[in-house]
Amino acid sequence: MSRSLVRYLRKEAVRPEQQDDVSPRSGPLALFGQADEFVLGTVKSALDKGLQIGGKVFPVEIVSKDTQSNSNRAAEVTSELILSDKVDLVLVSSAPETVNPVSDQCELNGTPCISTVAPWQAWIFNRGSNPKTGFESTFHFLLGPGRHVGVREHVGHGNDEPESRRVVSE
Repeated sequence: MSRSLVRYLRKEAVRPEQQDDVSPRSGPLALFGQADEFVLGTVKSALDKGLQIGGKVFPVEIVSKDTQSNSNRAAEVTSELILSDKVDLVLVSSAPETVNPVSDQCELNGTPCISTVAPWQAWIFNRGSNPKTGFESTFHFLLGPGRHVGVREHVGHGNDEPESRRVVSE
């Protein structure tokens, strides 16, 4: 776990913890953001009484931003969230055209960021790193394309597949 995320979890909050979602809601990548309203509504409901960390309850505010399917806009709204709104955590999902510029802004400013949906290879290699080095403030989760092929090969085989052939996770 990076030092930035550890700092985030340990800090004393005097205002609501602000988690922000950055994703395309308009433009050619809008399909990636189609489920955001439902997912964010569910998360807001689950956190309506706050987030408990170490016995202390922190109020949570979730702000959502539309990247308009534009890499420059993704970087711009993320920079505003970090520098003006002083967000605590950024969540981003979509294709590398959205995820990478958002992650880069977070890394540049030491703001924790969790991204998903884009293939991990495009997220790490296109940003100039590798799996051994990674990043200080940005984190990504998603199976890579090679693992999707393995999952598709074994779908429907159930428990009669040998243990060594089952795809669990990376």
